[in-house]
Amino acid sequence: MTTYGQLRIAPSADIGQLGPAQGQALVYDWKWCYAAQGLLIWGALVLALAIPRANRDRRAILILLPLAVVSLAWFLLKVALVALRIPSSVANQYGMMVDCLVVGLATLWLLAPSLCRLKGGARFFVSLWLICAVTGVGVLSSAYTSSPETVILLTFPVLLAALLLSALTATARRCRGDYSPVRFMLRLGLWTTIGGVVVMYGYFIILTCVLSSGPRLSDMTRVAPQVGLVGLVLGALLYLLNLPYMVLGFVSPFFRERLQRCLGLPPVPRDVDSTASPQTSDSSRSDT
Repeated sequence: MTTYGQLRIAPSADIGQLGPAQGQALVYDWKWCYAAQGLLIWGALVLALAIPRANRDRRAILILLPLAVVSLAWFLLKVALVALRIPSSVANQYGMMVDCLVVGLATLWLLAPSLCRLKGGARFFVSLWLICAVTGVGVLSSAYTSSPETVILLTFPVLLAALLLSALTATARRCRGDYSPVRFMLRLGLWTTIGGVVVMYGYFIILTCVLSSGPRLSDMTRVAPQVGLVGLVLGALLYLLNLPYMVLGFVSPFFRERLQRCLGLPPVPRDVDSTASPQTSDSSRSDT
């Protein structure tokens, strides 16, 4: 599918002997600038990468690695959903929310040096506000700005971002004394999964209250297991979405410092080979 050029639209319907199956085609000149609106959310990422002085380092470009991994995984999942006859419009809506979360997380990592200057509560709410801003830009860059689903598209990524930030905060508090990357990620997975169940139950109750006069106890008990299962899947998917960013934070020294400062984690012990070398050199001199 091309993003610009001659767009040919032809109505088709099998009406039997009443007329032809395909009507007269309408050719429309679709220009590339008509789809430029979809690049707004990626422009926000470029600004977060280019403007802060702390990101004027070649290692800052490494943030594109987890972004590419998540985007590729979502593309493959989207192909599988379309193969399962899931409507492409539904897949595109989920894709917009994934883009908001992916770009929002990357923005948080890029702006981490400024966030580290804030206290715990202020840092949490400013981080959540940044996710809200990215989500707003993502909705503006999509084709759903005037549809009834806009409110849902706005609130759901924000709820997921609040869940992820809460899970990170809870995990960091449990790991401030002693931790390892594996232990940290296991606890983060536990808190994210539990949070996914809580968010889904809360979202279900709020949605039921908005769409009807009030939640019925019989309806809630009937669908409670399904909602809990969806919450477990949601938490697992959110954990997998955040996993490449956390791997980058533990592997890259450039982003590891940001991770430790923002979450208040003690630095990982380093090898002491550099301190051992002068001792060995002195001993060798004494032997000579």
